[in-house]
Amino acid sequence: MGGLVLDLQQEVLKPDCDVLNALIKAHFIAVKLQLPGFDHWVCSELNGYSEEPEKIPHYREIRGALK
Repeated sequence: MGGLVLDLQQEVLKPDCDVLNALIKAHFIAVKLQLPGFDHWVCSELNGYSEEPEKIPHYREIRGALK
């Protein structure tokens, strides 16, 4: 499993990182390592935060004006 984690670390450091594939790999790793908190975050990033709108991270909130 260490190899997968190292591969993921190297992948996310690349400027042309495919975020979707990185999140899918992170989900796989979280399940294998039994990291439910991390897996919940990864699944929320992949599928959206609609289940718990009050827990949407600040970096996912946007403000704007319709013009």
